Amino acid sequence: MKSAAAASLRDRREAAAVDFARPNSALIGSVVEIASQRRGLRVLDQAVEPVWDDDMEPVLAISVPGHAK
Repeated sequence: MKSAAAASLRDRREAAAVDFARPNSALIGSVVEIASQRRGLRVLDQAVEPVWDDDMEPVLAISVPGHAK
């Protein structure tokens, strides 16, 4: 996900930081953050529960429940 997002942004000549994040000590690779001047996206796998009140908009991978506990 990280390399695909970085390549897509580079091809469109959009400046953004693409990096792994570890909220609540999540496993490396479970969360990819894409931050640009216009918006922030946090791509989550099923190991990480979405947080809806953060500065980063969550993007849910396949099999990630769409609700917080």
